[in-house]
Amino acid sequence: DRGMNTTEWRWPVMTFVASGFIDTSLNLFQLFLVNEEEFASLITVIFGFAFLAGLVHHVTFPDKRITKVSMSYGALLGIANFGSLIFLLLALHEPQWESSVVFPINNVGVVAGSTIAAVIVFKERMSIRKLGAIAIALLSIGVLYFS
Repeated sequence: DRGMNTTEWRWPVMTFVASGFIDTSLNLFQLFLVNEEEFASLITVIFGFAFLAGLVHHVTFPDKRITKVSMSYGALLGIANFGSLIFLLLALHEPQWESSVVFPINNVGVVAGSTIAAVIVFKERMSIRKLGAIAIALLSIGVLYFS
């Protein structure tokens, strides 16, 4: 086993930091800047900027073509993400749910859902190690919830 060199850590670390920044930003927006009626507007602005960034990316790189299929799948993904963000903000708005529990539940849910999709769509094989990692994540959510 040659181990992992430092350049291979770049993407996981960047993902970790970006995810933490997004989660913290959403929590702060929910706590201090927007009320429940404004959640949809906040998410629409966020998604609008994401759409513009994606459009600039596709226009900048000529090998990236915009097709009806990519637009359709992008719209479906956008609708799913919009709904999940509304749900997340509403969960954070509930006084009995702490953000320290809501975000881990959301993140483990994303991992579990992605794993199920990978098994079904891509015929991914689940090893004992992968199943153990998911079980530990679910157990940690239980510990957070009941503490």
